[in-house]
Amino acid sequence: MDVAVAVEDCIRQLGARAVVTLIGADDRIRRFRHPVPTTNVWRETLLVGLCAERGGLVVALSRMVSVRVSSQLRSVTEATAEVFGRLLRGTRQGATGAQLFSVATEAYAAVGHRGQESLHHQGGAIGYRSRDWIAHPSSAEVVRSPQAFAWNPSITGSKVEDTALLLDDHIDLITSTGQWPTLATEDGAEQLSAAAILEL
Repeated sequence: MDVAVAVEDCIRQLGARAVVTLIGADDRIRRFRHPVPTTNVWRETLLVGLCAERGGLVVALSRMVSVRVSSQLRSVTEATAEVFGRLLRGTRQGATGAQLFSVATEAYAAVGHRGQESLHHQGGAIGYRSRDWIAHPSSAEVVRSPQAFAWNPSITGSKVEDTALLLDDHIDLITSTGQWPTLATEDGAEQLSAAAILEL
């Protein structure tokens, strides 16, 4: 609960308000895709998920910190980041939510975690709510520019989430500060990145 209070205080100092605050530590990260804050004590790894609103617009992001990043946690986070990267690459004008869900499904299979897409929603368009629409197998919503998207793929024990803005054919992460470790992938001339784990 103390972490949630600290995070929400920081958000207020930015002139924003937290509309969703998720905090998971250690085994709760593996057990819950949307861990609500509790009085559990953080011992090794912490996940913070946040949707924040300022000026009527909402962004979403998740961050993980760990006192010791195991090879298993690093591997699963890299796989989750690959799914995130493929979703970003697929976020192009005219794509439907159903097509983007298929991108996620194929990406999970490609990184050796088939079926993880069925354990939690993958995200979608964001702006006036924590999600304006969510990609799913029957989603007929269409990507339009300019439009913001928050993708949040998760593989048991890890999650990667950031908000990106699509402008014409360019997508730009707007919740990346350059001060957090990232995992980068190349997509032609464009470099895409995803949040990695901060090791303390």
